[in-house]
Amino acid sequence: MRQLSGRPGGATDAGEDDPAYLAAKRRQEQSLAALRTAAEEAAAAIEDAKAAAAAARTDAAAAKAEASAARAEARRVLDAARAEADTILERARRSGEREIAMLSSALKEQAAELER
Repeated sequence: MRQLSGRPGGATDAGEDDPAYLAAKRRQEQSLAALRTAAEEAAAAIEDAKAAAAAARTDAAAAKAEASAARAEARRVLDAARAEADTILERARRSGEREIAMLSSALKEQAAELER
C-alpha cells in the first residue's frame, strides 16, 4: 500500500497553487488586516473617550468645589452684612431712646416753666 502524501491538517500543495485559492486567501488577509486596523482605531477612540471623560470628571469636581467655596463665601458675606445691619439698628435704637429721653426732659422742663 502506498501512503498518501500531504501536509498535516489535511492541506495539500495543490490548493496552495490554485489562483482562486490564493486570491481568496489574499482577500481574507486584507480583510483581516483592515479589521485589525479598525479594531486598533476603535481601541484608540475608546482610550481618547476615557481620557476625555476623566478630564470632564476632574473639571466637574473642580467646578463643584469652586461653587461650594463661592456659596460658603456668600453665606459669610451675608452673615456679616446681617450682623452689621443689626449693629446699626441697635445703635439707632439707642440713639433714638436718648433723643426721646432728652426731648421728654425738655418738655417736662417747659411744662414746669409754663405752670409757674
